[in-house]
Amino acid sequence: MRTTKAQLEYQAREINMLTNSPLTKYRATRDKNGNLISMAGHYYISYAYGRCRLERISNPGGGCSDISHSVSKGELNSILHGIINVLENQQKINDLMDSLENKK
Repeated sequence: MRTTKAQLEYQAREINMLTNSPLTKYRATRDKNGNLISMAGHYYISYAYGRCRLERISNPGGGCSDISHSVSKGELNSILHGIINVLENQQKINDLMDSLENKK
């Protein structure tokens, strides 16, 4: 099955939710010079030269870090599924540890 941009964007949003990162790339307001203000910590999909990758905004000026290599949409789909599975499993482990702590 062919992977669409919409699928990748949905998975990036899910990663933002699982990591409690900002859900939007930019703030609703601009700085005093009228420039957009980036939301540090936000994960998003970057597209260039027919390839894509997962990136994370690292500062309000818009600097970003590459989280994945530049790959095809299908390959990135697999990478994002793996990241989501790890985050969900970690959340389950944390919930289990919390419930065990509360029983003591």
